[in-house]
Amino acid sequence: MRQSPGAMNSQANGAGDKINRAAPGSSTRQDGNTGSPGSAANAVAGDAQAGGASQAGDAVAADGISDATNEDQSRTSEDLCLFVRNATIEDRASPRPDVQAALTKIGQGDACPGGVDLTGAHIQKANLPLADLRGARLVDVDLSGSNLVGAKFSGANLSGANLSGADLTGADLRGAILTDGAILNGANLTAANLSRADGKDAPGAEDDINPKAAMCRSNGSGPVTNLTGAKLVNAILMGATLDNANASDGTDFSRAHLDDTRLVGVNLGNADMTKVTVSAKTDFTGAFFSNTNLTGVDLMKTNTSATQLHGACGAPATHPAGLKTTFGRCNRPRPAASHESNARPD
Repeated sequence: MRQSPGAMNSQANGAGDKINRAAPGSSTRQDGNTGSPGSAANAVAGDAQAGGASQAGDAVAADGISDATNEDQSRTSEDLCLFVRNATIEDRASPRPDVQAALTKIGQGDACPGGVDLTGAHIQKANLPLADLRGARLVDVDLSGSNLVGAKFSGANLSGANLSGADLTGADLRGAILTDGAILNGANLTAANLSRADGKDAPGAEDDINPKAAMCRSNGSGPVTNLTGAKLVNAILMGATLDNANASDGTDFSRAHLDDTRLVGVNLGNADMTKVTVSAKTDFTGAFFSNTNLTGVDLMKTNTSATQLHGACGAPATHPAGLKTTFGRCNRPRPAASHESNARPD
């Protein structure tokens, strides 16, 4: 039975507390000075082209964006994104102070009405709690190990993005696109929302997000989305598409909401699916369940077969009549594989 939004929210209280602590004293803003409208944009653009990284960071911190016109703000957003992309082409360490300052401004959302494009940026271990990146173009961006607690990614294009080891507790990923080998292995997605974006099942839905389900689809020939070892406890995945994703070796779906979710061909070997909620439209066609913990799962509602469930473990709440598969004791999952290992078993 589908749980009410209130029940789902109560389960995520711990995650909510974590989000509230994400940015003590303020959200993501780190500046507080003011300047002439557009001054940060002009300074960042000029310094980025000239290679003056330090001055660019000072210009971002100076911040004359909040009083700018929409036209000035849009130009500033483009300049800030260009600066971050150029400054991180070869720099694969944690963001420099000036790059972090630019990211902080970008993450405020109101400074970027023209949309954010950080395609290909290498911004590992960035600090972006509560960042507003709705509808952003983040193709092939490297945000591995980043603090993204409570961040808004609804409608964002994260195709090929590296989010391995990132903290996405309570993040909003409704309608996000995670195709072309997006990497989420080891990411913390506790209480994250990856449900469809139409708001029918997702509380607090907004009107300005992509009206599609969160997608992690592979066409079978390209790289698959890697969820290996990801923590999806209490995550809301209703209506999401996770076709052919690798969710093996310790991926934790316990108590996740998988109502109407497509998991066609997903590798769930050694995954923990304890007490996940499912519906008649949850699609496990071709999914792989070796040593998958199905304790408390209502398998009567699913389209799983005895062949698929051979080797699954735990104590399901129900299973289809006539199913003679014996659910044994679960073995301890193997350590999560590296993010470069995306292959499914033959």
